[in-house]
Formats: sequence, structure tokens, C-alpha cells
Amino acid sequence: MERVHTASAMIENREALESMLSAGSFDQLIGTVENYWFDAKEQPYDTGTDAGKRSLAKDITAFANAEGGVVLIGFRTKASATHFRDEVIAVRAFDQKLVDAGQYQKIADEWIYPPVERLEIVWLPQGTGAAKGVIVINVPPQRAELKPFLVAKTVDATKINETIFGYAERRGDANEPLRVGDLQRALRVGLHYERTLEGRLSAIEALLQNAGPPQVPPQASETQQSVTRRSRDAYQSSDFANDRAMLLTVYPVKPSELKTIFSSADETIRRKLENPPVLRSGGWDLATQQPGVIIRGELVRIRGFRRILDLYRDGTLVVGCLASDGFLAWTSPEQKLNPIGLVEMTYNVCAFYTFVLEDMRSKPEAIEIQMDLIGLHNDGVRTKLAPGTANQVFYQLVTDYIHAAPDESFAIRKQFRTAEYDPRSAAYQLLREVYLWFGFDEDKVPYVMEREGERLIDIDALRRG
Repeated sequence: MERVHTASAMIENREALESMLSAGSFDQLIGTVENYWFDAKEQPYDTGTDAGKRSLAKDITAFANAEGGVVLIGFRTKASATHFRDEVIAVRAFDQKLVDAGQYQKIADEWIYPPVERLEIVWLPQGTGAAKGVIVINVPPQRAELKPFLVAKTVDATKINETIFGYAERRGDANEPLRVGDLQRALRVGLHYERTLEGRLSAIEALLQNAGPPQVPPQASETQQSVTRRSRDAYQSSDFANDRAMLLTVYPVKPSELKTIFSSADETIRRKLENPPVLRSGGWDLATQQPGVIIRGELVRIRGFRRILDLYRDGTLVVGCLASDGFLAWTSPEQKLNPIGLVEMTYNVCAFYTFVLEDMRSKPEAIEIQMDLIGLHNDGVRTKLAPGTANQVFYQLVTDYIHAAPDESFAIRKQFRTAEYDPRSAAYQLLREVYLWFGFDEDKVPYVMEREGERLIDIDALRRG
């Protein structure tokens, strides 16, 4: 009998997962949200077809090309209401005879190049002596000099033998195949050589920058005029270009210059952008597990799955994300925004800018935040929003409470004094305008608290989901 979860959770680390599995405590995984090192599947791979073998190899190489991970087979998942990732809802243990772990290993050896070191594929019983269990595929972190791992298969034909191959990498909760253009570029230049060279050039540029006087920033009016161009450039450079999107652009009214944006050293704003703080595991945040790339000596760009982050040397931050199903919206033809995703992503951008302010050579008196929602009527389907939290099923399902976007796009710009800047207040003020635009009263903005007459985003409520 299946036991269905009651709340989303997150395994703290791989050691905790391994402890649960070795003890046969599979039920403890119910409610756990998938992440960048954990993937769950209900059904075994179809090893009788090339498609099934390729799927197995792709999932293993995706973790090998990232930081390693674990694939569990025998767990049912569904899309989470309070996380943008899938969560485990039931254990679906099966007879050991249905899956041959040795065959999985053989397929990995035949389909993956180079071989994945210390790859472990085992069947674990659901308790001592149990007839049913699950499959665990453990992919340890791999040495950098072995990467990239490729899915490769030699096809024998009458006149030609050719090898077909592809590249995949774990991004967030999905195993993403590299696009053909990116793959060709990586092979041409050399994946690791490019990253090493970039790091060296970054260090040289940082030394030159700090050795001389700060660059004279452009006039404030020019900065304001460039906001739309910069946000659109990020959008067109993302993997969700031409889809529904949310863009948040934060910039100083009087441009400054960041001190450590082009440095590859630790404790710099660039490293903070690559490894931003996370409010809660499995939430909507800025973390992409991707390195930053210097563009034209003007900005550092991080192009992640469903997100793009651009940080300019004058202090402008542009964060864009997918606003359709798969990220900010539930997976449905209605394209209904998930309220906790909308609130959490907005707050995380506002909160991250406090680190940007700390890195400025001269702190501005005020900053402005521009929020754009675009593509809201794509394919003739209007993006919708309901009041209340993601867990308030009544509001989320009753049609009378759900409002559709009145226009194809939305834009708002708010100014805040840096001396009193509070990310919780800034995020609320932006979201208040969004909800008003959708036709809701301001008290319908969820995850909000009141303090001394001021409305703020309630961080504890977000953490609870």
C-alpha cells in the first residue's frame, strides 16, 4: 500500500540519503524534493530498446558532468505545489528479478565514454529479507580531467560504422542535453581549456582594474535608458527566449563600480553570484550551479537552466527566469503562476542586491528596481494568477477567484533609498503592483507580514512553504 506525502522536504546531504537507504527506511523519503544531485523514477529503464539504454546513459552522464548524484528507481513523484521541482509521493518497490543491476552496469560501460569512475548500481531490499526493493544508481563526483562524459553508441551499417554521441549535464532537477551549437563550440575550443583561460584572464583583468583609478561611470540618465536594453539582452540570451518570462533589473540611480566583479578569487561578488545564498532547499532561487562568464569586459553572465543572471560592472543586476510551466507556473495548459514561486523569486533578487551594494566603490543614495512580465498571452493562452498561498486549494482551483493577465506584458519601476533598503519591503511593493494589475486587492498578496504598519514579505512563511 502506498503512503502519500503530506509535506515537502529535502534531504540535507547524500550521506543522509545513503543512511536511509541502507536501513531500508524508504518511507522517510516520501515528501522529499528532487534536486541537483537527487533524481527519482517510478519505473525501471527499458533495457530492451536503444531508447531505454540511451536514457539510462544520459541520466548517469548528466550527474557525472555535474557534481555527481543519485538516481533512485522505485519511487513515484509528482510536481510539487510549493517547490518548482518534483517530489516523492510514494514508494513503488518491485521484485529484484525485474531489474538486473549487472545489466545496467554493462549498458553504462558500453554507452558512456570515458567510463564513469566508481559507478555503483545496486538493488536494495525494503527491509531485511524483503522480497521487494529499489534500485540505487550512485554516481560519485568525477575528476575534472575526465570530463566531459559523453553518451556514445557505435551504429553498424552495411557500408559505414559511425558513432553517435551526445552530452548531458544535471541542472537543477533536470538532466539537460547540451544544444548542438554549444556542444560543437565546446568540442572546438576545449571545454576545460576555455574555463581555465577565462579564469586566468579574469584574474589579470582584476589586477589591472584595481591598479588604476576607478572607471568613470556613465551618467545616471544613460544608465536608466539602458535598463530596457540590458533586460531584453538577458532575455534573448537565455534558454527561455520568446517564452513567458519575469525580468527583475536592479540598478543604482547614480552608477558606481563594483570592486570584485572580475576577480576569480574567493569572497568576491562574482563568486557570490555563482553561489548565491538559498532561502530553502528546492525553492525558487538564483542558484544555477554554473560558472560566470565575462562578456565584453562589461558584465558577468551566468546562463542557467530556466534562469539567467547578468551583473554589470556599474552595479546593474538583471535576473530573468521562465514564467511558464516548468518554473514559475504550474504544469498545466492554464499557465497559472505559482504564488510562492513568484514571491520567493522576487524576494531573492531583492535580497541578493544587498551583496551588490556592499561591493560598490561608492554606495549610491538610491536604487531602482524594474520588474517586467512578458509573453503573458503567448499562443493565445493568458497567464493566470489566484490569490492566497500555493496550499490554499480553494483559491487555486475555483475559477471565480482566478484572474487572467489583462495585457501581454507588465512593467513597473520603484525607487528605494539605500539607507533604509529592506529587501522584504521592496519585494512586497513590487508584488503589490503585480497583484493590483491582475485585479486583486493589495491584501491578497500572500506570504506577507505586518510590522509597525509596514507590510513585508514573511521569510519564515516562505521557508515553511
